[in-house]
Amino acid sequence: MNPVMWSNVAKTNIVGTTYTLTGCSVAARNTCLYIKELNIMIDAGMSSDFQVDSIFITHCHGDHTFDLPRLIITASDKKPTIYVPSPSKDSITTFVKTALVMSTTQTDPRIIENIKIVPMNIVDKLDMTIKNDKWQIETFKCHHSVPSIGYGFTQFRNRLKEEYQGMDKEKLNELAKQKVQLSELKPFPLFCVLGDTTHKVFNDLGIFKYKTIIVECTFLLETEKTKAKKDKHMHWDNLEPIIISHPDNHFILIHFSQKYTKKDIKDFFETKTIPNITLFI
Repeated sequence: MNPVMWSNVAKTNIVGTTYTLTGCSVAARNTCLYIKELNIMIDAGMSSDFQVDSIFITHCHGDHTFDLPRLIITASDKKPTIYVPSPSKDSITTFVKTALVMSTTQTDPRIIENIKIVPMNIVDKLDMTIKNDKWQIETFKCHHSVPSIGYGFTQFRNRLKEEYQGMDKEKLNELAKQKVQLSELKPFPLFCVLGDTTHKVFNDLGIFKYKTIIVECTFLLETEKTKAKKDKHMHWDNLEPIIISHPDNHFILIHFSQKYTKKDIKDFFETKTIPNITLFI
């Protein structure tokens, strides 16, 4: 990783998992979230040397995408698969292709051919393997000035079928010897990451099946409500009642305005008695 830029990044556990969220997310500066245990990245707005398998782009703004070409160029063997909002696929492809030409002096248009950029539509569900486990990735419509999406991550785990639960071990062993299929894959919605958005994203109640919700909180102050509405970003006054009304979900707040210092953010939330939030700063 870049030792300078990554020396002071945020880091927190994703509640309900053994995964760690590492990175930086400051509005209009950079957003890059890395989950080492899954070897995936959400957005690519900050320089790093991680050799990731997959990059999930929420929207095409530069503070979320500018490091995409470098991540591709520095990938040693297998290039990462890049998932992008469908309406932005052509723009992102052109951006990556142009950057590759500039960096490698190759003008052959086929330079982009071995790079997999996958368009994601709203409510798409993508089955994939991450670290030898089965996962399903679904998308959510976010509300921003450009097409923006969120990604929900559901892991499938082998669990004993309901009809065999409570059965004694001896009987289960006997059935297993008879080659009876005792287990089945069951979904565990673990976390979702929402792109730049307003509170309208939560009109989709499917988001709340995820234990951890990673969501922007760009503006905090009463005087910034008009700007939040104009720029289509989240304001705390709209997010707070949603968090309070969903105590079983944990919210990781990202993408605070760069006008705030870390101390400003900590001081603002110091008076809040809300246990189910983490400040990603």
